[in-house]
Amino acid sequence: MLNWLPGRPKPDIHTQIAALSRFQDRLPGRSDIRVKLAGLYLHLGEFGKAESVLGQKVCLDSPDALLCHARLARHRGRASIAEGHFYAAQALGSKVALAELGRLLVEQERYEEAVPLCREALATDPGDFVAAMALCRSLIALNQIDELGQWGGACLALGQWNALAPTALAHANQTELLEGIVSPKSSITSMTNIVDADTPGQLFEQLTEHTSRSKLPASNAGKGGGWRISHLLELGIPSVETLFERIKQGIRERALGFDAPTDWHPLHCVPENVGLETWANIFAGDGYEDWHCHPAGWLSGVFYVDVPVSEEGSSPDGQIEFGPLPISGQNDLEAWPKQLIMPQKGALLLFPSYFGHRTYPSQSSRPRISIAFDVVPKTGH
Repeated sequence: MLNWLPGRPKPDIHTQIAALSRFQDRLPGRSDIRVKLAGLYLHLGEFGKAESVLGQKVCLDSPDALLCHARLARHRGRASIAEGHFYAAQALGSKVALAELGRLLVEQERYEEAVPLCREALATDPGDFVAAMALCRSLIALNQIDELGQWGGACLALGQWNALAPTALAHANQTELLEGIVSPKSSITSMTNIVDADTPGQLFEQLTEHTSRSKLPASNAGKGGGWRISHLLELGIPSVETLFERIKQGIRERALGFDAPTDWHPLHCVPENVGLETWANIFAGDGYEDWHCHPAGWLSGVFYVDVPVSEEGSSPDGQIEFGPLPISGQNDLEAWPKQLIMPQKGALLLFPSYFGHRTYPSQSSRPRISIAFDVVPKTGH
């Protein structure tokens, strides 16, 4: 039985930026405020604004400041500067600097140097997705496929869960270990008619012009034209609240009934306390999501508010595809076959959060709107 913990109201990113900008004007000597503000701009991909905020006065007095400068330098192509800042942040106790340093080294094809750093980061936090991705890319580049499979198998056998483990096993062709946990037929469920027929129309009107929508964050998988509304369930929209009550009911009825053949299947490890992370995606015709998964989640889902119809009127566009993540640049793997699903207006898809997935552009003048969520394990009551 899942115990749903209430979410805490969070201001949208533009409200946060406005508040921090006011604090910055009133307290120009506070470097921590500049660092937080620059971090939000980095999240949105507005690197010029981030650099302007940080450039008012160089502040390298804390791990957070060093990380912010390092991330900006990395995006600007200043690899040696970024590397120095990451090392300095790690020396000051940053728990994420090693993982980000490993990723930076992989981008420079310095795979042998990246491996021990990533392993050290994962020894501290087995769920560190950035470190895991850098490690797996390095092992593939070094042709150490056995080590790749050993890492993925250890994550499952030892309970050191990392959402990249099934993908690593697929690239290592560990078919037996993957049996039962990557099958779309047993792991992906589609539900229709979970809300009244007029609900999608109400949601369409309420979401397309909502004041909390923002450009697609550069740090997420969304590409092309479109908008995102974060913390959707906490905005007080009645139709959204009704939708998620039905989604919770659907999860109780269907997701907890998945028949997994092995004891370490994540869907068998039902968390006692969970929270919901919710957002809406509003994609223009060329908007889509690149391959990604949801590392923090246990179960994920998407409800289709509106799906454009193709020019010929034959079928809806904007398909969603499931499969392993393309660690090595490709993911056509026998151990984990990909699966295309045609979305339907008013339908709900539920799937394990470790499933890689992407969407295709609709090429329609009408926006493609979906409401997505993660069921995230929580501690406390």
